Order: sequence, then C-alpha cells, then structure tokens
Amino acid sequence: MTPFIRAALLALALIFAPPAFAAAAVSTTVDLNPLLRAIIDSILPMAATIVAGALTLLFAKAAQAVGYNLDDARRARLQEIIENGVAYAASAVKGMTPNLSPIDVRSVIVAEAARYVAEHGAATIRKLGGDPANQEAIAEIVVARAAKAIDAAAPAP
Repeated sequence: MTPFIRAALLALALIFAPPAFAAAAVSTTVDLNPLLRAIIDSILPMAATIVAGALTLLFAKAAQAVGYNLDDARRARLQEIIENGVAYAASAVKGMTPNLSPIDVRSVIVAEAARYVAEHGAATIRKLGGDPANQEAIAEIVVARAAKAIDAAAPAP
C-alpha cells in the first residue's frame, strides 16, 4: 500500500469511527429538575412572606413620608363610629324613655352609644391601644368626643 492510500484510509476511519464509538458510550446526564423544583417550592413561600412584609413596611414609611398618619385615620374612624353610635342611641331611646329626666336620658344615650362603639369599633379601639370590653372607658370617650351631639339628642329640661 502506498502512503497516500494509507493516509486516506486513516482519514476515512477517523471521520466515520467516532459516531460508531459514540453510540456505545453511556449517557451520564443528571436531571436536577426535581431537586430544583423541591428547593424552589420550599423557598418561594418564605421569600413571598419576606417580600410582603418588606412592601408593607415600605408603604407605611411612604405614607408617613407624605404625612399620612395611620393613628389619625384610626382616630377619625373612631370619631365616625362614635357619632353613628350617638345617632343610633338617640333614635333608639327617643320613644322608650318618656318618663325619664334629661340626665337619665343622657345616661341611657351614653350607655347605648358605648355599646354600639364597642360592638362596631372593637378593632379600631384595639389598634389605638384600648380595650373594647371596658364599657366605662368607652363611655368616657363617647362623652368626651360627642358631648354636643348627646346634649342635642337629649330632651331639654
């Protein structure tokens, strides 16, 4: 054989031999998809909780930066509940107490309004640091915040 034919045969062998050897090779790929899915499924809820807390804090800071105070909003809501409670108590007491003195009528209005405020504003009272179960404290708040409305609702002596 001539050296040229030998070189040609060697070149042909090198060109066509690797696919034949590759078919006999064993695949060594590792599927990491189940492992990654398990890690993501366990980390995602924790990450979502952290992100939600951070966003809440960010929004609260942003609200304070623009001058919006949550306690002021809660106090305004409590004032609205007290006014509604006094109006409700005044309408409920109107026909029920024809023989009572104006002082007794005011007491009934305050008691009924305090009950209304404790029932409808319990969450707001708790967020402001109060106890909605303390009827005496709520009655004092009702009198302090709505004295004019109570006087207007009570009959004149």
